[in-house]
Amino acid sequence: MLMSLATACAAGPTALTSPAVTTTALTGSALTSSALTSPAVTSSTLTTAPVVADPAAAPAESARQPVGSNIMTSPVVDLRSGAITTTAPSPVRQGTTAPSARVRFLPTSIELPSGDTAVIEPAQTVDGVLQVPTDVQHVGWWDGSSYAGDPFGSTVLAGHVDSRQQGLGFFAQLLMIQVGDHVTLRSDGNTQTYRVVSSALVQKQALASDGDALDQRGPHRLVLITCSGEWHPELRSYDSNLVLVADPVVS
Repeated sequence: MLMSLATACAAGPTALTSPAVTTTALTGSALTSSALTSPAVTSSTLTTAPVVADPAAAPAESARQPVGSNIMTSPVVDLRSGAITTTAPSPVRQGTTAPSARVRFLPTSIELPSGDTAVIEPAQTVDGVLQVPTDVQHVGWWDGSSYAGDPFGSTVLAGHVDSRQQGLGFFAQLLMIQVGDHVTLRSDGNTQTYRVVSSALVQKQALASDGDALDQRGPHRLVLITCSGEWHPELRSYDSNLVLVADPVVS
């Protein structure tokens, strides 16, 4: 997969100091009394076999079936009086979603360990270049990546580290995040929290050609990308990308 994040670094630098980055590695029929001519009930009288009550036992408690109900009932015949009553089965239990079940959703906001939040916008690739939002306080979700909560694939978010006109970008905070910190994605009441497991400085050419950070075939994870490394004025770009990888936290 070839993809460059050069546009994330098109703006001029601000005073940033990159910390040391390490890598860690889904019937019975209704019966009436007229249908019986004697206490003796034969198969020709009943279309299905009802439950026959013991003559010595007390008559079964009457439980009428509501009109239009889909609940199946079993007829009970009292051989003394010929009376027919029905008993309804126990109500069917309704299934509920387990608390630990994953819900996949398109994230619309991100919260970093600082408590700061940013809007997430869908970001497309044009000629192999990811179009990061021009507002440095917003973050782009690569539309070729997985949704939050998917069982597999990387959810890839990228954002500017800074801008000559706008100053520090929201993802400048990635420079301060450490392994073990939590990052949370949200959308319409859905929430997925991730724990950072690695942080690495990757040459831009390596990120585009290797594509390990952008892999959609492995277990689900969150990948956060911004520019870092040395600034090249003639190219108006940094030479590297800071890549953070985080695994989903299962509650």
